[in-house]
Amino acid sequence: MVSVAGLLLALPPAAFSRGFLTTAGCGAPLTPLALWFTSPVTQKDIAWFAQRRRERRLREHFRPAARISQPDPAFKSGLDPDGSEYPADIDLSDFPSYAAMLLKWKKHEWIVYGFASSRTVKAMWAHKGPDKWSVYVLPPEELERLARRYSADTVLALHNHPASEPHYYDYSRPSQADEDVAREAASSLVPAGITLVAYVCERGRFHPHLVKVADTLYPLSQLARQLALENTGDWWRNARLRLEAVRG
Repeated sequence: MVSVAGLLLALPPAAFSRGFLTTAGCGAPLTPLALWFTSPVTQKDIAWFAQRRRERRLREHFRPAARISQPDPAFKSGLDPDGSEYPADIDLSDFPSYAAMLLKWKKHEWIVYGFASSRTVKAMWAHKGPDKWSVYVLPPEELERLARRYSADTVLALHNHPASEPHYYDYSRPSQADEDVAREAASSLVPAGITLVAYVCERGRFHPHLVKVADTLYPLSQLARQLALENTGDWWRNARLRLEAVRG
């Protein structure tokens, strides 16, 4: 016996849409909408669909983990104030909280760079600033050199704002100098295909303030080719693509 689901799958989009709407009591006025919903995406719209898919994947890529990642206390207390590289094996989603906890209770400004490849931070670099009001940063060319050493597609830069009076001042916002330094680093890294995400940390919390994504991270041309392969004319796949675009 042929199942109802099998009959529906065998129907062309026009027949399915018209039959479904008639059964649902919607009638003819909604038929064009259903036909559009189950029709293939046009070549003209694929670029738009690819952009929406990239935006969603980037949100998922940089979404931090809900859990707090605690560093080893001995490692935290043993950070070299003059700056050192350290091996790491930390998931990208865990690294912001890990670095923020690493900098918690530090009375001077510190900076921690994480070098991530394929969603794993492979190495980090930390340095103590000269005082509680300023931070030491790597020159852009040195930052790019380290990123290439670790085949990093993303650099995460986190520095702390020592919160001496948290009830009176907001320590979560970047200073103008913070913004300028981050933009200067991004101007070197992004053209080289390396994404930069910069954060301010205070009391163990992290606050992103600059995200500059390189074109090589989820490239639009690759997503467009993938969409073209999915755009087969099958009404169910077409509907899934339309739903994906509506969800954003």
